[in-house]
Amino acid sequence: MSLFLYSTNTWLAFAISERYYRAKHWVWSSPFFRPSDDLAAMPPSAVPGEIYDILYRDVQNGDRHSAWIGKNKVGLLKGASCKETEGVITPIQKAEIISVVSEAQLSDFRPLLYVIPFQRARRLLHEVPPKERAHPLSVEYIIEKLARTSFDILQLRRSNHV
Repeated sequence: MSLFLYSTNTWLAFAISERYYRAKHWVWSSPFFRPSDDLAAMPPSAVPGEIYDILYRDVQNGDRHSAWIGKNKVGLLKGASCKETEGVITPIQKAEIISVVSEAQLSDFRPLLYVIPFQRARRLLHEVPPKERAHPLSVEYIIEKLARTSFDILQLRRSNHV
């Protein structure tokens, strides 16, 4: 297993988790930032480096129709509903999150790269079932409640220079 897991998330997702979810982050991750060619079972939608590049480009280009940003908005709203059901947030806080997502600027969706030491997250990992992966053989994990103290954040100008 890799020493690190990687995940690309938006600044807005990070900020919402910090403010409303007690600094616990829901993370879809991979042990590969950008897999080598011999790991071709990893489609771009499962590769944190590719996701970073797409979000970075869409924010830089002012793409208000970005599919990735749209997908992030849907995920943030779904997350708020789940957190309300779990009792993590109140209905008022859920309404605030809905307003925040609705009023967010394009720059709020800038990408952040989470670098997660495997040992800090290993007990929290859930392997994504094959039918939910980008490819049945790709390596993908979900971490539902990753503490902010368990990962570092990088903001890159362009990830393909890493």
